[in-house]
Amino acid sequence: MSVVLWLFAAVVAANAVLLLALVLRFRSEVRATRDDQLHHIVELWHAHVSRESLESTTSAG
Repeated sequence: MSVVLWLFAAVVAANAVLLLALVLRFRSEVRATRDDQLHHIVELWHAHVSRESLESTTSAG
């Protein structure tokens, strides 16, 4: 009976480690996706500002 309990505890511990690994991987993927989206937004903003700046200099000149 004791061996069965040890095996059960080992399986539970292994599942906990796998679950933790999955959670950490998911969090890193979410963070990378969020960083990519933020970078894209910044690029769009810079393009918008550059276009407005170009339009204001061409209309003034």
